[in-house]
Amino acid sequence: MRTLPVYKDPRMIIKRGIVDGVSEAYRLEFLEKGISTTWFKNVLDNGSAQLQNHLLDHDKITKAILLQLAEHGVTKKVRNKAHQKLKSKKFKT
Repeated sequence: MRTLPVYKDPRMIIKRGIVDGVSEAYRLEFLEKGISTTWFKNVLDNGSAQLQNHLLDHDKITKAILLQLAEHGVTKKVRNKAHQKLKSKKFKT
């Protein structure tokens, strides 16, 4: 018998079954409109670490955004990931 792949919920959740309303609203706005300065400031102020980590994985992230996340990220994991991306060949110049 074959097993099904594990379902990965794309929503921003606090814990299993509980959706983080603020971060989920920011995620949906991000999917509709993309990255804007006001959206990014709101994410820095109110967004969760999960949302900031999701932003770091986006392919159209800029060096300025990485610098701000490296300094003002919510968790150490987000700050370290931003520092690591800044060291990559794409953002060194």
